[in-house]
Amino acid sequence: MTQDTRARYIILMRHGERTCSHEKRLVGIVEDPLTPRGIQQAYMSGEWLKKHGPHIDEVFASPLQRCIDTAAYAAEPLGFARADVQVVDGLHEIDLGRWENMLLTEAQADDPEAYAAWQAHLGRFVFPDGESFEQSGSRFGKALDQIRAEHDGNLLVVAHAGVIRSYITQLRGIDIDRMMEEGLNYAGMVILTDRGGNTTPQVERRGFVPEEQMDEEGLAVLYRKYGTPEQVIRHMQKTAQTADSIVSLLGSGYEGIRQQVTRAALVHDLCRTKPDHEAATAAALEHEGFDTIAPIVRLHNDPAIDTTQDKITPAEILYFADKITDGEELCPLRERFAKSREKCTSEEALAQHARRFERALEIRARIRAAVGTKEIPDDPVCQIVMQES
Repeated sequence: MTQDTRARYIILMRHGERTCSHEKRLVGIVEDPLTPRGIQQAYMSGEWLKKHGPHIDEVFASPLQRCIDTAAYAAEPLGFARADVQVVDGLHEIDLGRWENMLLTEAQADDPEAYAAWQAHLGRFVFPDGESFEQSGSRFGKALDQIRAEHDGNLLVVAHAGVIRSYITQLRGIDIDRMMEEGLNYAGMVILTDRGGNTTPQVERRGFVPEEQMDEEGLAVLYRKYGTPEQVIRHMQKTAQTADSIVSLLGSGYEGIRQQVTRAALVHDLCRTKPDHEAATAAALEHEGFDTIAPIVRLHNDPAIDTTQDKITPAEILYFADKITDGEELCPLRERFAKSREKCTSEEALAQHARRFERALEIRARIRAAVGTKEIPDDPVCQIVMQES
C-alpha cells in the first residue's frame, strides 16, 4: 500500500483461531489458546503486512495469551521478537461476567429473560456482572487513544473481535446493535489512518484477511459454513482448472493474477443454493474478509467489458471459464449456451441469455486477440478457446 505522508497507520488485528472457536460458547476474558491453524493465520497476516502493508514501528497486544501469541507470530516476519510485543490491559476482550465461558444454552437457561434482552440489543445489553459491547468498545478506544498519544509511527495492535467490532461500529457512527455487520475473521485486519492531534482515526480498509487464507483448509471451512453441495464444489474446482489454463494461454503478462482468478473460481458458486447467488456469494466473501475476491465474484456472471483496455480482467476470465465448464466437464461455448437456452421460459430470460452469450463471444474475441499468433498448447481448454467457430 502507498503510505500517506500526512498520516500514520494503525493496523488492528484480531487474534487467530482459538481452541474453542467451534463451540457455541461465550468466550470473553477467559484464556483460550490458539490452534495450529490460528498460528498459521497469524503468520499469513504478518507476511501480508511485510509484502503489502506499511512499515510497522511498534506492536501492541491485549493481555490475553491468544493475542500475545498472535502478535508475536504476526510480528516475526516484520523483524520483531516476542519480547517486543507491548501488552496493554485496556485492549482485553469484553467481560461477559457471570456468563463467561458458558455455552449459549447454559446462558439461556441461567436467565432466559436476560438472554432474550441480549438477542434483542446485542451491543447495548450489559452482561450479568459484566459489561456491554458498547462499553467494551469505548474502553478499547480509550486504550488505543493512550497508545496513539504516547507512541509515534505505524502501529500493529492485536486484540479481539468483540472490542474491535464495537470500536469500529462506534467510530463509523453506526448503531451499536448492528456491530456484527462488521466482518472480522480470525487474524483479520482493519486499517486506520491517523493524522494525530485531536483528530479521530479514519477507517481506510474494513475487516479483511490475506487471500492466502483461502487455502485448502480455509476453503473446506467456507464450504461447510455455507452448505455448498458437493457437486457445486466439484464444478468450482473444474472451473478453477479451466481458468488456470486460460491464464497460461494468455501468457506471462497475466501471471500476477493467476492465484486471484483461481481462488475466485474456487468460491464463485459458494452460495449456489441461495437466490441471486452471485450477490449472496460476494456478500458472504466480503463478510469473511476476502474483499479482493468478492468483487470478481460479484461481476463474474455479468462482467463489464472495457474495450478500450487491452488487459482482460479476472472477472472476464472467470466468466468465460465458467461458461465453458458444464458441471465437471469442458463444453464448447455454443453447445453450452444451446443447452442452457432450453431452460429459458420467458422472453426476458431469453433476452438475458442472448446478452450473456454475446458477452462470452466478446470475451473470447478479446482472449484470442491477446494471444495473437502464439503457438497454442495442446490443451483441451486452449483448443476450445482458440479453435471453436
